[in-house]
Amino acid sequence: MQMNVEELRLRSFYRWPTAGSDDGLLATRLARDGFYATEIPFQVRCYFCGMVREDCRSLMDVSESHRNREPGCEFLLHPERTNNCRNFQANELMEEQNRLATFVHWPVSFVSPEELAKAGFYYTHQSDEVKCAWCSGVIGRWERGDDPFQEHKKFFPGCAKVMLESTRPDPLADTSIGILPVQLPHNQEYCTLNARIRSFENWTAGNVQEPGRLAEAGFYYLGEADEVRCFHCDGGLRLWLADDDPWFEHARCFPLCRFLQLVKGKTFIDNVQGQVARNQQAEPAVPTETSSPSVSVVDAPARTPVSVPAAARMTLDEALSTEPVQQALQMGLNIGRIRAATKRRLETTGQPFLTSQELVEVVLDDQIEEEDLEPSTSSRMERRMEAELRQWTNMGQKQSDVSVDAAPGSGPKACEGNQATGADNSCLVTHASEQISSTLSDEAVLRLKEENKRLKDARECKICMSEELGVVFCPCGHLVSCVQCAPAVTHCPLCRVLIRGRVRTFLS
Repeated sequence: MQMNVEELRLRSFYRWPTAGSDDGLLATRLARDGFYATEIPFQVRCYFCGMVREDCRSLMDVSESHRNREPGCEFLLHPERTNNCRNFQANELMEEQNRLATFVHWPVSFVSPEELAKAGFYYTHQSDEVKCAWCSGVIGRWERGDDPFQEHKKFFPGCAKVMLESTRPDPLADTSIGILPVQLPHNQEYCTLNARIRSFENWTAGNVQEPGRLAEAGFYYLGEADEVRCFHCDGGLRLWLADDDPWFEHARCFPLCRFLQLVKGKTFIDNVQGQVARNQQAEPAVPTETSSPSVSVVDAPARTPVSVPAAARMTLDEALSTEPVQQALQMGLNIGRIRAATKRRLETTGQPFLTSQELVEVVLDDQIEEEDLEPSTSSRMERRMEAELRQWTNMGQKQSDVSVDAAPGSGPKACEGNQATGADNSCLVTHASEQISSTLSDEAVLRLKEENKRLKDARECKICMSEELGVVFCPCGHLVSCVQCAPAVTHCPLCRVLIRGRVRTFLS
């Protein structure tokens, strides 16, 4: 046996009789220091210098004796220069170079250690068995033509290493035509919308930003102040304002996020980046001593911005501590709206609000404008049901009119000759028309409800059963997921084919 391998040196101590709970730790330390057990109980030998020590019951005695008797041992002086193959910790085996270093005395020539290490395996030094550093799966008895990664995938399909390698970006995917390559999220714990919403349980800035909007934009709460982080790109944001749009801020700060690209698309991101660039160009530069003289206020054109000296500018925190802001807060106005209005005033004029009345008017105008821009809650399906219901009602009314015209005694002579009979017939016709209208209306409502349910079932996500379908999986082409559930899926729920690309889809 080649005792330059620490694992083999450690196995040699199985000959030692069990004398206490510390024997295992002692054997581990001795093997790490280059010793292996001989056939004589409690006798060890250094593989690198050949020193033998009898009656080894204390690690300190062995180490001190080793340094005193063999001070020139190569393993003591320069262990990295020896052919020692040490044992790696579990976290160290996540590195491919460390896994490759374990393949000392690998007995199989037709399966390369490089391919095995790349597939996540390290050598166990038992026959030709290798072990995965992620799932601890063991594979042996290799045959010619075996592909380490395919064998790994066949026997352990749920291994994290297999899933990671399988979902690497497909070189055939083309983002320019809307096919986004699959990329695993940075934090898979918050892949689903419900998981992100639950993270906002202790959210304290609800009057500034709603947790639902932040969660839909991919953010989860970190539990500190108002700091949130994207589950996919791991980008973090904080110091939110009431008028901030989570999607806009996401696209402004992290335009390369795959989740953002999937949900909002390239056009939205380009528009946001373009708007940010235009705003930066439009900001007036603060004059310096070497700049050209600025235009006076009197001679300047009407729309020329007048820059405020840097010394006169006030920070947002200072502006929020002014008396008008404090008076507005005492009136019960939303602090987020006050903060947003004050920030806009500082950006445009460089000065805070001078009176509380002016601040209150701006805040109320913002609130009214926001309420006016809220979309109507009636959907197209509801409007369609109302229109078809009116159509059926009108049809019933027409049939009742025909019944009135055909009823006996409904003509002018009958009314003149026998008024009582005409009145009775009129009551019968009215009652019949009401029954027809009621029957037709009930049938229409029932039919529309059934059609509405069928269309809703066909359009809803097959994973969360609530949101609308919005993502096509490639290469299978199945449309089964919404944009919120798609990042958490690596295999198609219908055909179980590995997903290599996603296409954002809009149902008309």
